[in-house]
Amino acid sequence: MSGNGQLEAPRDLPVGGQAVLEGVMMRGVSTWAVAVRKPTPEQLETGGLNATEGAEGEIEIVTEPLVSYAKTHRWARLPVLRGMVALYESLKIGFQALGISANAQLPPDEQGDDQEIGGAAWAGTIAFALLFAVGLFFLLRAFATWPGLKLQLLTTREPDLSQLAVAIAALDAVLQFENPAEVTDAERAVMEVGA
Repeated sequence: MSGNGQLEAPRDLPVGGQAVLEGVMMRGVSTWAVAVRKPTPEQLETGGLNATEGAEGEIEIVTEPLVSYAKTHRWARLPVLRGMVALYESLKIGFQALGISANAQLPPDEQGDDQEIGGAAWAGTIAFALLFAVGLFFLLRAFATWPGLKLQLLTTREPDLSQLAVAIAALDAVLQFENPAEVTDAERAVMEVGA
């Protein structure tokens, strides 16, 4: 404790996390864990959860060890590769956590065993999400601004890229669902956490 009565940490603790379906994933230095609230048997009998209610059953906690490639492979510590390895590890853990949370929401099968979402369903979901994101945030913008850029390329040797930037900004404003200036800090925090 410091002299002014406030607690102070001797050093930063590298902890992070993300929201998952009906729960949270936390990542530490050597371990990551997922805590998920499962639906009650009554909720599962009525056809599962609807959009306005949350799961009301027990909390399932899954803990996994975290061994970074950077600790076991020297090449993964090189400056450019280090960032790519960290991104890959974060995405891998994030998708595993989402899988754990999604599987926890499924009812048991006829024999009473836990069901799991298959690998093909996950691969299809990820592929669709990536294609949708690239289409919406890259291709749509490129195709929407292409006629103006094409006209400039035909009439001048050097196109005015400021007009292209204005066209992209206008398209972004049209695609935007709400004005970020009108969102309060509390609403932004709720949106980021997904709660």
